[in-house]
Amino acid sequence: NGDDAVTVRNGHIAWTFIPTSTFVNEFRFAVASDRQADTFNNSELGQGLGYLQVSVNGTAIGPANYLPRIEPSETRFQFQDNATWTKGNHTIKFGGDIATTRDYVYFISNAFGSYTYQTVNAFALDSSGATSTKYWQRYVQTFGNGAVDFRQGDYGFYLQDQWRATARLNVQLGARYEYASLPQPTTCNHDYPGTCHLRSAPTNLAPRLGLTYRLNDKTVIQAGYGMFFARFQGGTIDNLFTTGNGVYQTAVTLNSTTPAQFAVGPAFPNTLGAIPTGGSVSAASLQFLSPNLKTPYSEQGNIGIQRQLTNDLSINVSYLWSRGVQLYGVRDLNLPTGSTNFTYTINDVSGNAAGTYTTPVVTGTRPDTRYGGVYYDDNGVNSFYNGLAVQVNKRFAHGFQGLASYTWQHEIDDGQSYGESTNNLFLSNANSFLTNGNYKLDKGSGTLDQRHRFVLSWVWAPTFTHGKDFFSKYIVNNWQLSTITTMASGHPYGNLAISLKDTPVTGMFSNFSVNGTGFSSRVPFLPVNSYYLPAYYRSDARVTKILPFGDGNRYQVYLNFEMFNLANTWAARGYTSSQAYTETKGVLTPTPASLYIPGNDAMSPDGTEARRMQISLRVIF
Repeated sequence: NGDDAVTVRNGHIAWTFIPTSTFVNEFRFAVASDRQADTFNNSELGQGLGYLQVSVNGTAIGPANYLPRIEPSETRFQFQDNATWTKGNHTIKFGGDIATTRDYVYFISNAFGSYTYQTVNAFALDSSGATSTKYWQRYVQTFGNGAVDFRQGDYGFYLQDQWRATARLNVQLGARYEYASLPQPTTCNHDYPGTCHLRSAPTNLAPRLGLTYRLNDKTVIQAGYGMFFARFQGGTIDNLFTTGNGVYQTAVTLNSTTPAQFAVGPAFPNTLGAIPTGGSVSAASLQFLSPNLKTPYSEQGNIGIQRQLTNDLSINVSYLWSRGVQLYGVRDLNLPTGSTNFTYTINDVSGNAAGTYTTPVVTGTRPDTRYGGVYYDDNGVNSFYNGLAVQVNKRFAHGFQGLASYTWQHEIDDGQSYGESTNNLFLSNANSFLTNGNYKLDKGSGTLDQRHRFVLSWVWAPTFTHGKDFFSKYIVNNWQLSTITTMASGHPYGNLAISLKDTPVTGMFSNFSVNGTGFSSRVPFLPVNSYYLPAYYRSDARVTKILPFGDGNRYQVYLNFEMFNLANTWAARGYTSSQAYTETKGVLTPTPASLYIPGNDAMSPDGTEARRMQISLRVIF
């Protein structure tokens, strides 16, 4: 729906200073810029709608309602200085890292107005102009400033001592301190003073410890522990400064079902010149940080043993552990305080009552009727990872090398969304959680959980003859065959959900979720993230012919033929629906026909699981 433009520029300089044989200092300066922007596709502007966006019976016509945008235009300056001092059995490293990042963002959704029509006939009546009656279902327009410009400073300093304690034992002790200087909003909402300040946590001290012990000439034990603090996301700052305070940008939503809103709404294809007066509009949602917000961090540890089995074969067995601490959560401070207990009947697939589920249901209206959700970003979410990794490594010898690795793991968290999803990045709603602020109720397998993964890779470069003639050199020898095979169990697609078809409890705040919060629609009596994708198996292969030229084979040409997903295996990477139950008049009925229907097969690195072949040429000189 738009024309994209991406510009990336970067450069760096480095200076290494060696005043003595025991001291080395390295200074680096780097600058990097990244601009990602989209604007309107001019070919779509000549259809009579201009910049207006329209949705008719679920189909969008006209330009995208989020254009134009710049997300972001970022420039980063970074200074690093690292020093190494060797003194006896100690190698001491210390230094600092100072970075300043400027982000310019332009984004204002629905700035040119957006109409929603329930039927094609309603749109036809409005667009014909034959009557003065309005037929739209919803009208949305955002007023305010789309541009925000801020700068964030990041400071890090570290000290590390690598100590050769004995002939068998090496010890590494260290610590790193980090501080993020967050920008402050230029505009805030004085109804909620929390929108006026962003806290920069000052206590980000991270210790590190590493041990290496040589049992004998063939066996080494390694162990390590460290803390690692997260960087505050620029996308979160952007959200807090623009839509989060309800002042910098104000979204107006008018519904035809509310007479006062419908009366002040425009007639198609007109737009509003200002926020309507004399008629109610849907309340804006707010978002702000806890005044005691802390920086999330992870604790990571491992212990392993490495054993040399033969001259070119070794095995490494490791236990991996990680814990995410004081991760971000979101709660709604403006959720109604009333509640009533309600018992749902759970049917089986034959329609017979098989059980019940009782839950408090939120009832009433928001305490502060001036606003919608008032989302409070705080800490309180944790994550846990345990893994066992076994790796067998065959170093290159006799024309063959290989690597086989197996990992068992289990990832658990308190209801985080997937990776860099919008919920984790912007923190602008509580939809990831079942209840308001009680994150522990969502503890279960995380969306990154993958219990088993096996990877086998090898390269075979045979020498069929030791002849130096043309035929031996260019026909018989200098071939390579390599493969990478992956076998892995599926990870959770997400939670199984309930679709409510009515309002089972009179006065319940929202009929999106069974408890009335309007947050997560997950089935509360089933395990968290129990909707798994199937296992997948894939093997990629490459055949290479090497053509050497010049004195001592100085020049080499590599002719490659590659085939991805050699066996053309397939497994769904997404489903069309997560709906496990429907609710009607307080009765939950299973909908198994909605589940496990493949939705897509997108997979890295080429976006598909389909078998693909390619040829390539590489020249080394």
